[in-house]
Amino acid sequence: MITGTQRFIFLVSITCAAVAFLIIVNTFNNLQRAPEAVRIIKATRDLKVGETLTETDVRLAPALKTDNLSATYKHGEDVLGRVVRNPIRRNDSVYETDLADSTDFLLGLIPEGYRAFSVPFDLPPETIDILAFGTRVDVIFSETNVEQSIPRVIMENALVMKAYIEGKTNNDRNLRAFVTLALPPKAVETITYASQKGKLDLVIRPHGEKAGSEFYLPVQDLLRHDLPMAVRQKEIELIQGVKKTMVEL
Repeated sequence: MITGTQRFIFLVSITCAAVAFLIIVNTFNNLQRAPEAVRIIKATRDLKVGETLTETDVRLAPALKTDNLSATYKHGEDVLGRVVRNPIRRNDSVYETDLADSTDFLLGLIPEGYRAFSVPFDLPPETIDILAFGTRVDVIFSETNVEQSIPRVIMENALVMKAYIEGKTNNDRNLRAFVTLALPPKAVETITYASQKGKLDLVIRPHGEKAGSEFYLPVQDLLRHDLPMAVRQKEIELIQGVKKTMVEL
């Protein structure tokens, strides 16, 4: 014979089972109605400043709760061919501020007080390929039309804005290229004068090297170096009648 206690326990069990069933059904229905996760563009590898994005560099992946969806990209065609403005780490979302605009190279990214100045160099093709925006270089000057010329570093840590090929040189190994550098006005004077007096060479600094201070040799130093010895001597011979003396300048 079923006692009152047993009947109560049975009813409670039935009620709990019914509630659990309803919860399961409701959860399943909610999952069925849940919208598909938003997919946004993310990097497949570490991307450096100045790189141009290709299909292998990015992928569509589910957005995270921490992603600012309004500033991300949802379609691959929106980023392919674009240039990286800020470093992007692998699996990080690509934001609008990470990619350069069409006017960034010569307008938006020129440091304040600097000028974008294009300088001709004879370079091998592999060097031109790595002269992307953000690369830092040194410039070496070698004077021509002299018996002995000691190469001089006239610029250190100059910022590359872009590089483009003009054509072939007499040397089949090298190409004639123009490299656009961001330079202070005084440095433009130096490199213009140096390009007229001799040969310029580029030395590419390691990517990711701790940024050091920039150095630009004043054009006056090159001019002083070019003065003839008669002008640069500290004293001259002065003849007064039959008397000869040395006069210090």
